[in-house]
This record gives sequence, C-alpha cells and structure tokens, in this order.
Amino acid sequence: MLAQMLETAHQRHSNCTLLVTAGDHRGIIHMVNGELIAAENTYVTGPTAAYDIITWHAAKVEVQALQSPVQANIGVTVSHLVLEAVRVQQEWDEEIVDAPTATQTDTPHSPLHTTTQSKEQTMSDVKNMLERAMQIDGAIAVALVDWNSGMTLGTMGSGINIELAAAGNTNVVRSKLKVMRDLGLKDRIEDMLITLGSQYHLIRLLESQPNLFIYLALNKTNANLGMARYQLSQLERELVV
Repeated sequence: MLAQMLETAHQRHSNCTLLVTAGDHRGIIHMVNGELIAAENTYVTGPTAAYDIITWHAAKVEVQALQSPVQANIGVTVSHLVLEAVRVQQEWDEEIVDAPTATQTDTPHSPLHTTTQSKEQTMSDVKNMLERAMQIDGAIAVALVDWNSGMTLGTMGSGINIELAAAGNTNVVRSKLKVMRDLGLKDRIEDMLITLGSQYHLIRLLESQPNLFIYLALNKTNANLGMARYQLSQLERELVV
C-alpha cells in the first residue's frame, strides 16, 4: 500500500507528507514535486528511516499536505525505495513458506515478527554507537556507511554534510581495496586517516561486517587523534549489525 502511494505521489509530482503507522511504530516521509526529500522514524532519520518504513508490515498511511519547508536529509529515489520494498517482501514470503505451519501467521514467534524485532535492535544499536562516537573529543559528525552501495545506515552531528562526505569516501575505500588486491595483499584495512587543514576524517572498517565503515569527522583543535582512533576501534568491536 505504501509503495503504491509513493508511486502515485511521484507520478503526480505531489507535495505531501505521509504519516505511516504500524503497531507502535511511527514514521514520516516528506515529498516535494513527487520526490523523496526527508524521512524519519523513532530511531533514525534520512535514508535508513525511509528503508525501514517501507518494510513495515500492514502499515497504515495518512496523506497530508506539506505544511512548511522541510530540511532535506535523503537522496533515495522513489523507484529505488519501491524495489527495496519488493525485495524485502520476497524475503519475508520465502521465510514464511520455509517456516513450520504453526508459525506462518504474524504471531510473536513468526519469522516476520522476529525480523522486525531484530531490525529494531540493530537500529537502536546503531543510534547508540553514533551517540557514543559524538562524545569523542573534537567530534563534528559521524556516519555508519555501506561502501558497497554508498548508503548511510545512520548519521549524527552537524557542521558538514556527513552523508555527502561518507558517500564520496566510499570511493576511497573501494580504491584502496582494489590496490590491495592488485598488490596481492591478503590483509584487511583497520582504519584510514584523511588529514585536512582543520579536520581529521577517520574511516574505520568493521571487522564483523567488512562492507561497513564508521566515518568520523573531528576538529583538529579539540581532537586527540590517538585517543580518537582507540575509541573508534572499541566502538567498532562492540557494534553488531
């Protein structure tokens, strides 16, 4: 239902706000001229919130006129989001078909319920990690990024466009990994440091999820680089995605 409404709003170049509810979940998607510009739910904002909302089961949607200018925090297209909804629904259908008959309904023990619970826990863990990263001395902004897709799974902070910076630096990670392959280096990247005139940018790859990295921007004046790298390594070890 939500996917169809997004498609309709896109085709009509609508300016609207979609209020989405599913049980205790609440989410908001803003559209301008039929394009997604912002999304938020209880845990996060931006692309991650949009991807989460589109997968809610049996969601109810209320369409309202866009009341005031909304700060953009998302660069996901409607077609991309709808394709993601189809993919997730197919995964759910496969899980339900493969599950024992007694658990094929939407009960507290069903695969669907378990998937939702797991997703909520993951998003809560990501938010907690971002909050702790922002407590590092000199922290300006932080993001958790999938370098395969360039999509941010969560962001926090201000002062720079962290989503743009994180997406751009996926190319840095890809290039370094390619060089390592070309050199025949069978090793992993722990972290990468980019030093600017006034900032440090740290990229910490997750050992448990090699396709993800934490991107942390620091003010050089306030930062202790050695301590920041150590604290980021601790966060990387504790984060389970």
